[in-house]
Amino acid sequence: MSIKWNGRPNNPDVGVGNKLFYFFSAVIHRDKYNIKVISDGKGPEKKIKKIVKLINTYNLFYNKEEIPKNVKKTKHVEAIYDKNGNLPFYGNDICHILCDFYHNTNTIVKNKKTVFSYINIDYYRKKTLENINYSIKENDILCCVRLGDFNRGKGNVLNPDYYINILREISNKKNNIIGKIYMCIFNNKPGVIEKYLTYFKEFDDKIVLIEGKDEHHDFYLPFLFKTIIMSNSTFCWWSIFLNTDESCKVYMPDIFEKKPIGGGFCGLPVMHTTSEVRPSQKFKILL
Repeated sequence: MSIKWNGRPNNPDVGVGNKLFYFFSAVIHRDKYNIKVISDGKGPEKKIKKIVKLINTYNLFYNKEEIPKNVKKTKHVEAIYDKNGNLPFYGNDICHILCDFYHNTNTIVKNKKTVFSYINIDYYRKKTLENINYSIKENDILCCVRLGDFNRGKGNVLNPDYYINILREISNKKNNIIGKIYMCIFNNKPGVIEKYLTYFKEFDDKIVLIEGKDEHHDFYLPFLFKTIIMSNSTFCWWSIFLNTDESCKVYMPDIFEKKPIGGGFCGLPVMHTTSEVRPSQKFKILL
C-alpha cells in the first residue's frame, strides 16, 4: 500500500496553508489504513518544514519516489469524503495518488491529536514570540486579513462588513470594552491596505496595523490573543488551529463552507467549541 503526491497542490508555488491540508490529509489517510507515503523530500513537507517543525516522520516516508513492486495499479483520490470524513480507500494493492486540495476542516479538527503527533509546535514558535514586542492585553483583538493576490479578478477579499459587524457585536456586549485592534494584513499590492482601512473609520483610534512581517511572525502571532477574527486564508486557518485552544474566541467567515468538495472547505469549519461562524461576502477593492 502506498500514497504518492501529484497534481496542482504539489506544485512549488502553492502556499503553505494548502500544503498543510495536503500533507495532513495524507498523514490521516496513512494512519487509518497503515499506508506508506512515498516522498523524496520534495513533496508538501519541503515547504511546510520551513514554517512548522515536523517530527516522527521516520515511519511515514520512503526514501525516494518509487512505487513498491507489489503495487500494480494506481488510482487518483478525489476530495470526496464519506459521512465519517474519510477519503476513499481502494485496497492494499493500489497506489493512492493524492492530487486534490483536501480542504476538509472537519476531518483535520477531528484528527487534531494525530496532527499534533507529527509537529513540534514550539520549535519555531518560542523564538518567534520572543521577538514580538507588542504589549497585547486580554481584551485586544487580532483581525487577520488577506489582500494582495486575493484582490484579483472579481475579488476574493472578505467584505469589510464581516470584520466591522463582529467588532460592533463585541463592542455592544454588556460590560465589554474593546482594547486595541491588531490588523495583521498580508498584501503585495500598493494602495490596497490604505483603501481597505477607510472602511474602518469608527475604529481608527484602536487600530494597530501590522504588515510586511515574515511568515513565522504571522503564523505564530495568534498564540498571543484571546479573541481572533479569521480571514478566508488557508495559511490563517492553520495558524489559528495550531496556536489556539478553547480559551480563545475565534470568529470565522461562513465563506469556508460554501463549497462542499474539492477546492473549497468542507463543512462548518469550527475548530473549538468557543468558535463561531459569521456571514461573509467576497469583495474587490477598487483603487
